[in-house]
Amino acid sequence: MSPTRTSPRATHAWASNCGPRHRWPDEDCSSTSTACSASAAPRLDHAAGPALTPDLLDAALDAQGSRVEDGDLVLVHTGWAQWYLTTDPATRAETRQSRRATGFAQSRDFAAWCWDHRIALMATDTFAVEVLPVLPDSDFLHSAPEDAGMMHQELIAKLGLPLGELWNLTALAADCRATGRWDSLLTVKPLHLTGGVGSPANATALR
Repeated sequence: MSPTRTSPRATHAWASNCGPRHRWPDEDCSSTSTACSASAAPRLDHAAGPALTPDLLDAALDAQGSRVEDGDLVLVHTGWAQWYLTTDPATRAETRQSRRATGFAQSRDFAAWCWDHRIALMATDTFAVEVLPVLPDSDFLHSAPEDAGMMHQELIAKLGLPLGELWNLTALAADCRATGRWDSLLTVKPLHLTGGVGSPANATALR
């Protein structure tokens, strides 16, 4: 594909403009007892691959005393990456084979949350941001039949929202909890690939 016909939203366009540089609010949803609710509920059961809802984001923000501003890059720490890296080999193999991972439910409510908060990026420490396997009652079964109702194309193509997957946020979330500070300056520098639709994030949080 020639550069003249390449989407202005491809990774080379981001790289040419130095990538997103914004204030970053971190949301810790790894334990409802510490970040997402006042109840003493257990940590997320990542072996089961739970589906998360936008209500969890709002509860985390309230518990942390944080708010999302226009143009923010939102990072969501669920603990999935750390769980996957530290669980036993048999569980990792079974998780890969079943393509099961914690993530946000395929819902218009989640897309609306991202749109209404006018965020510039959504990144999580999960495999795909959205829950896998896709929920049988996904709101996007008819608009994304080739992807079994995944919401990637709804978020990326239709909302223009970049997604960050498999970001290891463990140390960052721990520092946030230790300092009580949940925002920072986050830079994301994608590779300069003409027409690219994905790239290593090359993300750095400055605190």
